Parts: sequence; structure tokens; C-alpha cells
Amino acid sequence: EMLRRGRVYDLPVPEAALTPLWSDIAQWQTRLDQAMALGLVEVSPEGDLRVSPLLPLPRPEAGDVLFATAAQQLYRLWCQPEALSATEEQSLELVRLGLQGRNQEIAVNVGSLIATRWLRSLRYTDALALCGAILTQFEDYRILKTAARTEAKLGFTPDAIEHYKRALAC
Repeated sequence: EMLRRGRVYDLPVPEAALTPLWSDIAQWQTRLDQAMALGLVEVSPEGDLRVSPLLPLPRPEAGDVLFATAAQQLYRLWCQPEALSATEEQSLELVRLGLQGRNQEIAVNVGSLIATRWLRSLRYTDALALCGAILTQFEDYRILKTAARTEAKLGFTPDAIEHYKRALAC
């Protein structure tokens, strides 16, 4: 059960991000040490942990409270109190966890920063795909505005106008 819960993360994370997921499991620290010794939990050179993706364990279902807890923990560890200091890969992990945990604040805050960064770096299709993924669950003016700006750059004027109108309505 401990390893299954740890599978919510795709990236190595600090142990502090895993602790809340395991807090109700008896002797989780001892079990973690055993799992690390057996190679079931990988340790990165920085000391971050990840349950081995090679294990044939089912992942928790999207919407499970574990995803919301995981998103909040990583957001606290990687993004606060400073502005987004996480790497791009970590930021995308936060968006994924925010979407699966149905946490609009995290998914939109982090997703908006990444999409805007990609828009400025001329990564239009990446920015539009990220905005689209977020918009499937949450309608927020920041994501709509970024999607509209991206569509305007790509020449999708009717779509851009529609997204600007929806952003104004939010």
C-alpha cells in the first residue's frame, strides 16, 4: 500500500512530499528503509525518492485525495514562498498532480506560468496543448488569455477571439 501511494509521483521528490501520503501506515519509515534496500524505492543523487516505475503496481485513480495531497506538498516544497523556482519538469509534474487531484489553484497557477514562458520562447504548440489540457477541467481567465494569445500567433483568429471572450466573462 505504501508503494502504491508513492506511485502518484512520476519524478523523484523529497521525502517530505511522501510523508503525508504514508502518515497513517504503521512503521512507514522502517518499511521505507527496507524498500530502499531492496531497490523498490529509488534514491536520486540529490536524495530525492521515487517508487520504481518498473513495479507492476496500480496507480491511484485520478481524483483520489492522494493526488490533491501530493500536489499541495510539492507546491509547498517547490514553489513557495518564492515565485516558481521549480524546473520545467517539476512544474509539469505539479500541473499533472493538480489536474488529477482537481486542485484548480495549483494547476492554473503553475500551468499559466509555464504556458506564458513557452509562448515567449515561441513554443506555441506546447503552450496551446498545455492550455487545452487545463481547460478540460478548469476555466480560468489566465489560461484562456494565454490560449488566445497563442492561437493569435498561430493564425487561429476565430479561436483566439472566442477564448478572449470567455476570458472576459470569467
